[in-house]
Amino acid sequence: MELTVHKIAAEFKLPMNPKCVKWGTNCPSREPGVYIVSLPSVPTMFPVDLDVLAYWCTNTTNATFRDGTILKPALLESELRKYWHPSETIVYIGKAKSLRRRLYQYYGTPLGSSRPHAGGYWIQTLKDLNTLDVCWFEHKHAAQLEKEILTYFSQNVVCNCNICIPYANLQIDGQHRRVHNVRRPIIP
Repeated sequence: MELTVHKIAAEFKLPMNPKCVKWGTNCPSREPGVYIVSLPSVPTMFPVDLDVLAYWCTNTTNATFRDGTILKPALLESELRKYWHPSETIVYIGKAKSLRRRLYQYYGTPLGSSRPHAGGYWIQTLKDLNTLDVCWFEHKHAAQLEKEILTYFSQNVVCNCNICIPYANLQIDGQHRRVHNVRRPIIP
């Protein structure tokens, strides 16, 4: 079952017409809330950008796989593919104390950098980032709502991972983490 922003809105009794912008476009809201990053449609293949993976592998000096193997683009693509949900469009769900500030930080964090906001950095491995939709719901209890939406996602999407969350999410509430094989992925 494909989960969409509208299905999530209906499930959580949120506005059925959320405000949305394209990736990289400023969000005008300074309110707390939850944002959802999604593809415009279900892709026919894993939309990873191999040039971005090559950049990442070349520029991370200590990054390896869990077994000590040095990152190589083809191996990294194979690892990331394990967490791709081929029938889903939602690639990331996040929370913010200020939606405008958090999304500005998210857009401005280069792949492999830990600042200003490294959360969801796998999203930057995708092709055509400018086609992604970023929709948000203002909500004063953003952390709780994010956890509930991620839990709902994990209960309604079929996957073969230790934790079923959107592609670019690596955890739910800091306690339930995706087990993946990439180690020390930060570019110095």
